[in-house]
Amino acid sequence: MSMKRRLVLTAMCLLVASAYAQDTLQTTNMNRIVVAARKSSVRLKADRKQYTISEMATSAGLSASEALESVPGVEVTGDGHISLRGNDRVEVWINGKSSGLTVENRGEVLQQLAAEDIDYIEVIDNPSARYAAEGTAGIINIVLRKERRRGYYGSAQAGVKTIGAAVGGLNLNYNSSVWDGFLNIGYRHRRNKGRDESEQTFLQTDRYQWYKSRDTNTGNSLSNRAGVTLHASQNDDITLAGTMLLSRRHNRGNATYHYGTDSHIGWLGSDERLQQRRIHTVEDVDMYYGELSYRHNFSEKHFLEVLLDVNRWTSDNDNVYQDSTLYDPLSATTYAWQCQTMDVHNRIWEAKIDYENALTDNLLVQSGYQGRFSHESTPQHTSADDTYWDGHAASDVPELRDRFLYDMDLHAAYAAGTLKQGAWNLAAGLRGEYWKVKTSLPYRHDYFQLFPSASAIYNLSGGDQLSLSYSRRIARPYGSQLNSFHDMRDATTVVAGNPKLTPEYGHTLQAGYLKYWTEHSILLQAYYRTMEDALQYIHWQDDADDIFFSTYINVPHSHTEGLELTGKNHLFRILDLTTTANVFHRQIGHFSQDVGGLTLTDTSHDSWSWNLYMLASLSLPYDISFQGIGYYHSREAVSQGYRKPNATLDVALRKNFLQKKLVLSINCHDVFSTRKLEKVHTTCDTFLRDQLRNRGSRKVNFTLTWNFGNTKAKGKAAKVEDPSDTYRGESDD
Repeated sequence: MSMKRRLVLTAMCLLVASAYAQDTLQTTNMNRIVVAARKSSVRLKADRKQYTISEMATSAGLSASEALESVPGVEVTGDGHISLRGNDRVEVWINGKSSGLTVENRGEVLQQLAAEDIDYIEVIDNPSARYAAEGTAGIINIVLRKERRRGYYGSAQAGVKTIGAAVGGLNLNYNSSVWDGFLNIGYRHRRNKGRDESEQTFLQTDRYQWYKSRDTNTGNSLSNRAGVTLHASQNDDITLAGTMLLSRRHNRGNATYHYGTDSHIGWLGSDERLQQRRIHTVEDVDMYYGELSYRHNFSEKHFLEVLLDVNRWTSDNDNVYQDSTLYDPLSATTYAWQCQTMDVHNRIWEAKIDYENALTDNLLVQSGYQGRFSHESTPQHTSADDTYWDGHAASDVPELRDRFLYDMDLHAAYAAGTLKQGAWNLAAGLRGEYWKVKTSLPYRHDYFQLFPSASAIYNLSGGDQLSLSYSRRIARPYGSQLNSFHDMRDATTVVAGNPKLTPEYGHTLQAGYLKYWTEHSILLQAYYRTMEDALQYIHWQDDADDIFFSTYINVPHSHTEGLELTGKNHLFRILDLTTTANVFHRQIGHFSQDVGGLTLTDTSHDSWSWNLYMLASLSLPYDISFQGIGYYHSREAVSQGYRKPNATLDVALRKNFLQKKLVLSINCHDVFSTRKLEKVHTTCDTFLRDQLRNRGSRKVNFTLTWNFGNTKAKGKAAKVEDPSDTYRGESDD
């Protein structure tokens, strides 16, 4: 185990030890010091876990993407890819719906959304048929702040980071008996540094290739959210809301590539060729999302809700590469210039109808329809100059011109019921989805599939519960996974989609035990997930020019079984401790497929892995609170290799002034600069590859929040979670 990982694990232990010292201090100064009570930041339920981001000082000044990293089981890579329990086929929603997020845009969108706007994040490991079937790993639901207080209230935030970044925001709200309204404006100036290192050995030719790159990422983004709800009558609400996100990002980097053979001794040591590459990327991202909803309450537990929404998302990328290559000291240096324009234009329309009726105190029925219609256009073209470094003699490259079109229409209907019988809560549902996919490639398919779900909860004495659930879900290949156009952003790797992909289907079985004590609770879950036609990212190598190729394929099967324990403890009167330990076994099946004119084969990969998460919240004297979050991820199997272990630590202090009207938060995100450090070893018959990617670094955030208006009087809070919770016998501790 490396020194940094040892330091993280040691720090997690010190969090508990420091609580004991503070407990002694509190006892000694009982008559002079008052320790403020804290609201719990974690709630455990039988079918989900809820993490209150608004109570986490470690999230102050961060983006929603960075806030997701503080949720156990959730991982966010430097490229914005999100996974749950090691599976990146996870749906991410905002306020219980997609809200314009797609697999391809959510990384950038969540980088622009401020963590201060989030109330809590739900992790739903095994969703019912009431939810859209997309996402074999489950659903992550980001619930934004939406309280109902009489009159007006709001907050203003400003913050700076030691890496040269800054944030600012303004939140305004007004509520009355006739209408509610809100307006959120956020600005973010981003700055980050990263590095890549990769070393390849070609087993059949005795050749090697390795490179190092450094880059600086800067950008500015503006986000706006606004909405108004008209209470047309006591039973009728009409809501109009929208989101606008505007962003521009610059990425500047330099990379050095070395090529040679192990037996060659040349003028550069063993290098036969040395290539220097300068990279400049400009990315403009715009997103416009609007929704109109109507809800009629027949009674408290009987309603009809209709939602119409539209989303437009564009990402325009200009990538400029300047190469200089030196073969030996007597040869002239060769130069090359290339500009690759890669744009994504996406539009989505959606219509939803949900009906819910509590026929009796013990019987709830639900039904609904969802229509989703998406269109994506991805034009790409390349200009090149093989003579000059500045590209003044550039011309178009026709073979690298492409316009990929992707259309998908989806119609879904569901019916579900929940029955409460004595100590039992039984639920079952069936969802049918028909979807049609058409692309500019010879890829046209119609599908119809059924997605059942079932769950049973047995309520023991004292609120304890036993649970068992099953669901079938799907992960559909999206546009860039199907587009066979060659992306050559890396001088050593060509990335392309695979138009022969088919959907991945997953079956999940999960059993749980939820136990409560006065100051403690535990949730123990055993789970088994098996995948059919599992989507996997693979690599192979062309012996002719030492170029790697990467694409997606369907592996016949993959399965994961594991045991996850989440414990909540209130210790020494001032410490809230949440610990999650997950031990799992993963097997990725063997495959033999024809890809790119070659037959690629690989044996199955399986391994045991474990993850540890700890959140400690200390209530200190003088209205000061301390939080620390530590993680450890062990070695984990991936297709054609494994990912090496990693550990990280975040710490934060929060101080309230003027009866919480003014709040100062200071946090250190990624104390040991290891969060975005990813090491992957890849192996096959023709090559070995070790990669290191670091997309982040340690940063200290200083955030000041001013709360104004009516900060005390509250009305009835809006409910955005699953309305059937009360029928499932779920308890909150």
